[in-house]
Amino acid sequence: MLLKRQQYIIYIFLIINILLLSFAFAWWGAPDPPKDDESTFSMRKMLAARHERENDNNSDNDDDDDDHSDSNSGSEEQFCRNDDDCNDEHNLCVIDTCVNYRCVHTPKNCNDYNPCTDDSCDPYTGECVHNPKDCDDNDPCTDDSCDPYTGECVHTPKDCDDRDPCTDDSCDPYTGECVHTPKDCDDNDPCTDDSCDPYTGECVHTPKDCDDRDPCTDDSCNPYTGECVHTPKDCDDYDPCTDDSCVNGTCIHTPKDCDDYDPCTDDSCNPRTGECIHTPKDCDDHDPCTDDFCRNGRCVHEPKNCDDYDRCTDDSCVNGTCIHTPKDCDDHDECTEDSCNRRGECEHHQIPNCPAPPPPPPPGFCDEDSDCQGHDLCVIGTCDLRTYRCIQTPKDCDDHDPCTNDSCDPYTGDCVHTPKICDDYDPCTDDSCVNGTCIHTPKDCDDQDECTEDSCNRRGECEHHPIPNCPAPPPPPPPGFCNENSDCLDGVPTE
Repeated sequence: MLLKRQQYIIYIFLIINILLLSFAFAWWGAPDPPKDDESTFSMRKMLAARHERENDNNSDNDDDDDDHSDSNSGSEEQFCRNDDDCNDEHNLCVIDTCVNYRCVHTPKNCNDYNPCTDDSCDPYTGECVHNPKDCDDNDPCTDDSCDPYTGECVHTPKDCDDRDPCTDDSCDPYTGECVHTPKDCDDNDPCTDDSCDPYTGECVHTPKDCDDRDPCTDDSCNPYTGECVHTPKDCDDYDPCTDDSCVNGTCIHTPKDCDDYDPCTDDSCNPRTGECIHTPKDCDDHDPCTDDFCRNGRCVHEPKNCDDYDRCTDDSCVNGTCIHTPKDCDDHDECTEDSCNRRGECEHHQIPNCPAPPPPPPPGFCDEDSDCQGHDLCVIGTCDLRTYRCIQTPKDCDDHDPCTNDSCDPYTGDCVHTPKICDDYDPCTDDSCVNGTCIHTPKDCDDQDECTEDSCNRRGECEHHPIPNCPAPPPPPPPGFCNENSDCLDGVPTE
């Protein structure tokens, strides 16, 4: 410490002398070059001795003093009067000063005291360069930084937590993007609505609400399809002679009205079949396949007409009931539409796009849904982010109408619902589809005239042909009875 203070006093003394000399030069002009007289030699000798002592005292200093002595070692000692005499004009990263009439070349101090930068000096501009420390660990899933206190590299795992307990959060090691995979809460029960509680992250399985607010239906869920099933309330009292219905949840059983307003029939309901029975009065021949009726007091027994004028049915009468059995045209080929034409011949029409082509195989690995969409717009491609493989799902075009043929247009992706063809090419039937079954109802040509033969011609027009001898003449009176005045003489019937 004492040595340092002595050095400071000497430096101050030299600075004062330099200032006085500068003032003298400015006032009287520059003096002649100093001669090597005794005073000058003594001054130089004194300065050399002092410089030698300083070198001895500083031999044990730290690395900064060693660097200073090294910068001057190996070079020829240069005397100076001011800093301009020491400018070497070669290295801009060295500060040139004149100290004690000797040039000192001190490296420029570029230390910014930041352990997270590499400090250097640009030798061409003399500017300090502070390059941030390279802490990149080439892992896109870490946030890389430098500890400003220690200078150590810190690799903090990337925070991908989206604060959503209903997602599984991770980092893609290839892109560094955060991946938030929705939590799988599917319980494989189509009769529950599955979701995730956003507050607890627990899976919630809510039973599907199938209540149609109709008290006359029993509501349930199909455990195989997940579709709601609304079964009409069973109000059947097992009496076929009542019309059973439900009104506001209450079963109503109304007796079947079988009155035909014909005085020649006894009207009742068959308790086994529920059909109305109009028994001809005293004309029953116990043959259910004859139409027995009373006409002007005379029993008429006509074979029951079961002809529906449809060549595609086999008509018969069984126990008084007409049976119209449709001709079996099923070729057991699911890709043909089977029907019977007006000539009674079976026809098999090919169904378009049947069988449906299989879905294209998955293209391999995927990253998003767009990677899985192929050229067939009837196949929906999705990417399973757990396996990174494509899942191909055929588009569901089922409209739940059994009377339409459902398909998907592979070029537009639109669902096509083609009505089922039920035309039997018979103009005398009204064709329709009910619950997927073709119904061919014979055209009603009955003109309510018992004396005409009613039929439908090939143009679909009703024809009514008079029946000969209709109505029939009344039978002759029995013996002893009369039918007109001439049968009686003197008030006594004649035979």
